[in-house]
Amino acid sequence: MPRQPARVSNPRTKQWSIYWSDNVRGGMEPPVVGSFSGDVGIFEGADTFEGRPILVRYTWSRVTTPSPRWEQAFSEDGGKTWETNWVND
Repeated sequence: MPRQPARVSNPRTKQWSIYWSDNVRGGMEPPVVGSFSGDVGIFEGADTFEGRPILVRYTWSRVTTPSPRWEQAFSEDGGKTWETNWVND
């Protein structure tokens, strides 16, 4: 697998950091950080897309159901608008 996630919980802040290691390019990528409220978790962080800096957002929803959903969205304007580009049920 080219990318592997590592998840780290901080009990003091009640937030999770999700780090991706890239076995092809080498090294750790910056984490997305967030938390769950009810059955929705939102995690955001800095990334790059096609050489441009962006924000990435991962949203977990329906986590207490048999059909959870994961979505990925990118923002090129500092989080004012988001473009969902991947949905996984």
